[in-house]
Amino acid sequence: MRLFVAVDVDDRTRARVARVIDALRTGMEAAASAARISWITPDRLHLTLQFIGAVSEDLAGAIQARLGPALDVPAFELRFGGIGTFPPGGRPRVVWLGIDRGADGLRALHAEVDRRLGDVPFPRESRAFSPHLTVARFKHAGTRADVDRLTQLALEPAGGCTIDHVTLYHSRLAPRGPTYTPLLVTPLAAEDMRS
Repeated sequence: MRLFVAVDVDDRTRARVARVIDALRTGMEAAASAARISWITPDRLHLTLQFIGAVSEDLAGAIQARLGPALDVPAFELRFGGIGTFPPGGRPRVVWLGIDRGADGLRALHAEVDRRLGDVPFPRESRAFSPHLTVARFKHAGTRADVDRLTQLALEPAGGCTIDHVTLYHSRLAPRGPTYTPLLVTPLAAEDMRS
């Protein structure tokens, strides 16, 4: 089983992000870019906290047991910001929406998930966790000029939502794109956020 842990956005925010993606796609088509870009469909939008990868069913069960109890991180508000790309220099591979509000909450969730899975054997990322929402991937021929085009487009704000749970997903790869099946939804600690 191929697994990852993610934060989901609500349907209203998903629709707003979909409009941002449509505007980015339209802008790149108008610029007649030669880049091949795979745009993320709204049903696949999520913020990955921890990519686990392929594990046995037994190990998947152990991961679910560790992630089952409520996470000791209070619910928080998330707001999306501007467009960026990875890597920061050179040919772009990923287009993302940044986080204007809630990045500290996402980092706290990542740290808590990492702590709970500390003794579970799977390859860890070597780079530091960088909260973002992937909206597209360059499949071929992305250039710095494409990055300039993307980051200069006038976009409607993508908004945000309340983050009150994380989801363990089973990812199945297919030629038409992956499908994600939720295996476990874990709530965050309850706390009054009206302060």
